[in-house]
Parts: sequence; structure tokens; C-alpha cells
Amino acid sequence: MSKFEQMLRQAGVDIAAATIGLDIGLFIQSGAEEAYGNHHWLVIQHPVVGAVINAVPAIDHTHSVPWEEWFVMEGALHHHILYTVKQLASSDTWQGELDDKLHPPQVLGPLWHVHNSSNATPLLLS
Repeated sequence: MSKFEQMLRQAGVDIAAATIGLDIGLFIQSGAEEAYGNHHWLVIQHPVVGAVINAVPAIDHTHSVPWEEWFVMEGALHHHILYTVKQLASSDTWQGELDDKLHPPQVLGPLWHVHNSSNATPLLLS
């Protein structure tokens, strides 16, 4: 098992992925460690949607490298791709309050431009 896969498993990504109908293999495929090895991976239990998998890059890179999250809401898988700079695919915005406990603390404050992808594959691997 690679260090990257070990890190994902320690963060609970394998269990959360299974819970939302994904396979851990989606996150550990070829090139994943290079593309996502420096992201902060965490799973947050949301009271409405359940497990949310987050892959957060260094905040000073979020103009060109996305924060991504995966979760199921109302029976549908959501794969949000978020940047601090508007992208062509962006269709919405989101801004977390500083006291928000349902999102990674490092993403709170800035305005995020959101795209809900129909493809569950991590963006940097597609």
C-alpha cells in the first residue's frame, strides 16, 4: 500500500467512499499521488447529507487548483469542484462563514466558484 493510499485510509476516505457508492480505487488510480498528494484529505459528517469527502489544496493555489468534495444528497452523487477564481464551468458561488463546522476550516471566508460535475473522477485525473 502506498503512503498516499495509507493517508486516504487514515482520513477515512475508503469508508466514506463506500458509504456514498464510490470505490477507493477512484482516488488512488494512476497519477493520483502526484496530483493530490499535497492536498489535505478529510471526511466531514454533515447532519443532512452524511459523509462528505474533501480534498483541499494549499489555499494560495486555489485560483488554479480546485478544492473538491464528494457527497450524496437526495439520492444523487455530487462532485463539487471549487476555485477562488471563476472558471468557465462555474455555475454557482459559495462562501462559508468563519464559524461553519460543516466544511474544512481552511476554506472558510473566501468566495468560491462552484461547478457540480456529473463525473465522480477527481478533476486532476480526468
